[in-house]
Amino acid sequence: MSKHYPLITLEERATLEFIRDVQGQRVLDLGFGTGRYCVLLVQRGANVIGIDPSLKMLEHAKQKVTSTCQFELRHGTLEKMSFPG
Repeated sequence: MSKHYPLITLEERATLEFIRDVQGQRVLDLGFGTGRYCVLLVQRGANVIGIDPSLKMLEHAKQKVTSTCQFELRHGTLEKMSFPG
């Protein structure tokens, strides 16, 4: 969780409580922004795919993909993507 922004810390705590157990599940992060939830979801054992229409956010989030934190990022919108059910 963010130590620099108290509001983000509160938002993350509430959101992650709502999300609960994602171990082994496929998760779509639509509008992933900086990728912070992609990371948090991977840390909880999810297989994450993120979609965002912003190339700037895509480049920023790509920096969070590491050998120990793997997730897929795509540029675009949900309307233009197809996913198996």
